[in-house]
Amino acid sequence: MVIFDKSTIENFAKKIDDEVIENSLSILSNIISNAMLDIKKHSPYISDDYEILKINEFYSGAVLPTSNLEIMLILNSPQLEFNTVKLVKKKFTAFLNRVKSAWKKSKKKSKKNKYIDNEQLFEKYEKGSYSLPVFEIDLVNAISNYITPLTIVSKNNDVIQISGEDIPFKVTILPVINKFGSYNFYSHAKNKFENIDFKNRFKILEEMYQNYEEKVINLLRIFNALYFNLYDNNANSILIESLVYNLPKETYEKKSNYEMFVFATNYLANTKISSLVSIVDQSKKIFQDKLCSASVIDIVNFIKDIKKYSM
Repeated sequence: MVIFDKSTIENFAKKIDDEVIENSLSILSNIISNAMLDIKKHSPYISDDYEILKINEFYSGAVLPTSNLEIMLILNSPQLEFNTVKLVKKKFTAFLNRVKSAWKKSKKKSKKNKYIDNEQLFEKYEKGSYSLPVFEIDLVNAISNYITPLTIVSKNNDVIQISGEDIPFKVTILPVINKFGSYNFYSHAKNKFENIDFKNRFKILEEMYQNYEEKVINLLRIFNALYFNLYDNNANSILIESLVYNLPKETYEKKSNYEMFVFATNYLANTKISSLVSIVDQSKKIFQDKLCSASVIDIVNFIKDIKKYSM
């Protein structure tokens, strides 16, 4: 394990060339634009007023060479949402039918029961009805026409991923429906829509930038880098933002990034972690906000590991 000394911490705070980030965003935007034009040709539910929203450190500016480029693809289509809601109900009905069939089968072993599995039901019901899951498949297929052979696009549960030579960063796309400034995304595993509202989070980040300028981005970048080097995995950006949001203003009065890091780490190590609030929703503690994806123990161990390997 690498020791996080003063020199290492200062290097963590260094920013990536803006041109690299802007080029990556431009390439991704062009790929999505072309793919959406193709999909529009056979689906009247897809309009030109879609949006691309950066949702992780690409929004905050605390980007690392190891960062994933995570975006929401925001669709303005009430009909697409309506069709997906119908799909949700049908899949739930299919689940109940399967339970009933399984029960009958256990009660009458001599009689063979046939039932349609979820995928068959999906195909049966969704002919002529364009839903969000169908759009996701279309998007994967359309994107594949605008990337090189050494780049891969795939669908993984609720997200679409692109990785390879075309873009320096691994890309994650989350298709969502616009709900007046918040966003509904369809969870395949839960078979339901879930709403995300980032307005308060974005407002707080902007206020922090205005008050502390580059210092807050440097601190976010440092904690992102620490997490990656400790666990060989990218941190949940909302978790890191929430930790930094809970720090007192004295943190930013320090002269160097290293001094700022030391103060922040000591503050978090000596505070009650269960009392820290989420940057997305201040009515929730960090461990209560599912968008942070961290328990109190997870956070405590993160701070302990930082101190363990720091000098």
